[in-house]
Amino acid sequence: MSGAIILADTSGSMAFPVTADKRRIDVLRTILATILPAAPGTALAAFSDAVVPLEPGQILPEPSGSTALHLALEHVRAMQPEHVIVVSDGEPNDKTAAIAAARALGCRISTYYCGEESNRAATSFLRTLALCSRHGVGRALLGDLRKPEKLAGELRLLLAGPSR
Repeated sequence: MSGAIILADTSGSMAFPVTADKRRIDVLRTILATILPAAPGTALAAFSDAVVPLEPGQILPEPSGSTALHLALEHVRAMQPEHVIVVSDGEPNDKTAAIAAARALGCRISTYYCGEESNRAATSFLRTLALCSRHGVGRALLGDLRKPEKLAGELRLLLAGPSR
């Protein structure tokens, strides 16, 4: 059984701008480079059309393709994680398959939404995904990539363990 795994969305939508000079992927790369060295044992995988497990120090690939979240969740199931943290804009290719894969995981699932504030369908989906958690309640957080220090702090808390 492994500890925590962060699944980072690297689909084409992660190229959308957050500020005039930063894209979603740029902000997420910076945050992960900050928090992962202080979280030993945490695995990182990128997902879009396929899943790309990353070694410590590797950066997230450039955004491309669609959002095959169900494949990412199926991929990490074999690792028997205690906690999966999904960072995404909440618009997977197949919501039904993603929910089924999340339920099959049998671990705590937390989600961090990093899309447009007004996308209620996407935030609702990620809340539903977090409710698929087993062995402890997952959390569904709404992120604002314009405030990367807040996202980094919240991810650190998620990696620290369940709230008591």
